[in-house]
Amino acid sequence: MSEMIGLSAALAFTPPKAPTVDKFMESFSRKIERSFGELDRAQEDSLTKKQVREITRMVYQRIDLAATKAEEGNAYLQVLLHGSAEEMLELRIEETKPEDLREIAEKLDIGVKRLKYAFFIASTSPAWRPHMATLKHLESKTLKAFGDYHCAVKGLADTLPHFLESNCPVDFDLEKIDNALSEPMVEHPSWVNTGEDFAKWIKGMKG
Repeated sequence: MSEMIGLSAALAFTPPKAPTVDKFMESFSRKIERSFGELDRAQEDSLTKKQVREITRMVYQRIDLAATKAEEGNAYLQVLLHGSAEEMLELRIEETKPEDLREIAEKLDIGVKRLKYAFFIASTSPAWRPHMATLKHLESKTLKAFGDYHCAVKGLADTLPHFLESNCPVDFDLEKIDNALSEPMVEHPSWVNTGEDFAKWIKGMKG
């Protein structure tokens, strides 16, 4: 059952466009910074409880989105590394471009740095002073979720090229490979059990 859940999550992973990620992260960081900007112009002392609840709801919506994307990305990576040949075929990895993933990872990395700065600016405002515990909690949750999302995408960007089709012909001695696979020190994906499996795995790596 857990394997099916993992595959379902992996199949749900759809990388967004890098510019979309960039705009999303920039908008999110600005919302954190502006959470007290309106108050400053209104000459209020601090955020009201209602305003804090609204900000918390907004932040958690984005945390949930990042957490879901991180879970899907990690599931994709686990199927890639440990799934069966049939499961890997279902992933349709040839439709995912590593260079796109690298660009997304870069935008997420920049976005996380923006968020750190936005939370720092918010923490220096008197408007947040009575609600500092809430702000620090939101900061911790946000950076964790988007950090996990970044790591998942970067992990896929680094790993996926090894499984894409190579144009270089490769010949194998399947009998020798069968013997080698029985050795405990030989590392390989869990679905690689025979020389033929190994040949499929290596031929899927980019030369």
